[in-house]
Amino acid sequence: FARENFLSGKTLSMIDSMAAQFMGVLQQIGFVGGRRSLTIRRLDARSEQLPIIRAVIASGLFPSVAAVSGRTRPKFHTREDGSVVQPHPSSIASRTDAVDFSSKWLVYGEKMHTAKIYLRDSTMVSDLTLLLLGGNVEVSEGDVITEQGPETSFSMLDKYVNFTCDARSAHLVSAVRAKLDELLAAKVADARLDIGSSGHALVGAISELLRAESARANREATGAREALEL
Repeated sequence: FARENFLSGKTLSMIDSMAAQFMGVLQQIGFVGGRRSLTIRRLDARSEQLPIIRAVIASGLFPSVAAVSGRTRPKFHTREDGSVVQPHPSSIASRTDAVDFSSKWLVYGEKMHTAKIYLRDSTMVSDLTLLLLGGNVEVSEGDVITEQGPETSFSMLDKYVNFTCDARSAHLVSAVRAKLDELLAAKVADARLDIGSSGHALVGAISELLRAESARANREATGAREALEL
């Protein structure tokens, strides 16, 4: 498997060992319970849902966010640098001819300064992912006027990250975000709280929202590629 997918067996073994240690820590502090084998199977239920994995990565790496402008010849910017940065040559994101940048945002784990400024590892994330899991959000209602009427704007990181949407969508996003924050705060206050039960409906709704947004982005990307081929 490792050879076919250009992966390092030693690195995979190290990741497995770190995951086991992390699971042990979570069990010790009461965040997860039960036998390890049963717990892993239960917590692994959404491991094949790419939008969920991206959301988890985004929540862990925020506020390390890079803006992406352009789809076929994208340019990358970070808030701190102001100028153009580049995905590291070892990163899949550096293959701009093979990667369709259907999102305006990347989160990254490490930034390197050599002859250029490189993002060593990065993951494309959606607007909704950042809105739900990306930290403090400033909301301004009705300050953007379009042909359809006034819209609500969301901003993060001193207005570096900005979104706009209609009032109804803004209300729904804000409500979901508030419920998620409430659930996570309750878990922190009581490590024994089973959010798999108390937050089942909320987590399911967020998962479906992220899945639907990802499917829409994939359809748009496919349509854009087909248009270029005509």
